[in-house]
Amino acid sequence: MRHMTRGHARTVAIATHPRVDASDLAPLIHADDGDIVTVSPKVFLACSFLNAAQGKLKKADRAFWSDMATRRGKLRRQTAFAAVGIVGGEAYILDGAKRARAWREGLSKAPDELYVTVHQLMSLAQAETIAAAYQASQRVERSADAVKGAYDAFDMKMTSHRLARGAIGSAIYLAFRGSVFEDDNHPTAAPINLREAVGLIKGELVFLDKLGCSSRTFYSGILAMAIIALAVDPDAKEFIERIAAKRGNKVDGMMDPAESVLHLALITELKEPGRGAAYQAELFSRALRGFDKWRNAKKMPARAYTKGVLTAIDPEPFVREFRAVKGIEDRIDL
Repeated sequence: MRHMTRGHARTVAIATHPRVDASDLAPLIHADDGDIVTVSPKVFLACSFLNAAQGKLKKADRAFWSDMATRRGKLRRQTAFAAVGIVGGEAYILDGAKRARAWREGLSKAPDELYVTVHQLMSLAQAETIAAAYQASQRVERSADAVKGAYDAFDMKMTSHRLARGAIGSAIYLAFRGSVFEDDNHPTAAPINLREAVGLIKGELVFLDKLGCSSRTFYSGILAMAIIALAVDPDAKEFIERIAAKRGNKVDGMMDPAESVLHLALITELKEPGRGAAYQAELFSRALRGFDKWRNAKKMPARAYTKGVLTAIDPEPFVREFRAVKGIEDRIDL
């Protein structure tokens, strides 16, 4: 088939696996509209998995996909989009591996046709990176949906761009756990109950929303610091207000705590890694240093000002204090 992109034609073998003979491919390709190729699910099912773990179905997944077999409407339509990567003439599934596994094993019926995004790639490593990006995007969407559902449940009418979208899952994990991690990789803790978590920090979130809470200032790490600061110290409202209003002080190259945190936000805005979980965890620990300096300013005013970027501080004591204030010291689902 021909895959057309911005006027440039290139040959894309979306499936070269033995399950589908090349001579059978043509009638299975329904349309080729730029970056999206419409195909029969048989073509997608002929693609290879990137590795043995990809598409592996856990017990919970099996129950979900068995249930999907009887569903119609929106849930069924959600299965109609996927992505593959072409590496050396072989097609690998980048998005939709679990669906492919469920369809292959007869746990769910495939839709009549799939809309497949095709990526021409140089290596399997590049394919792994893009597949991870698809998975991360899906996790963010699921997290945001859960948060927005909590807003509705607790009658929270959020208006700031940063909070209204609901994309605060990473900030919640940082504030409640001290790190951003994927649930499957964490050895002890259960996934955070995002709905209950939002309820516990409703007051902090509503206060932040009223400040406008700019997305270019309150990155996940800084937002998590603000949540903790507001929870553990009622006087921190003034500190957070100054950050939100960008009213930090700088004297002879020395920055007060609010300006130091704003400096972190500026650095983050200029850095591509600023979107990554590891960077946000680092940002969180540095922003907490700013909060710590602000809180101790009355005792040690000479030490409140900083020259240069804030250094990291161990977030664990702050997280423990936050969890104690919220009464969730022993909860593994928060």
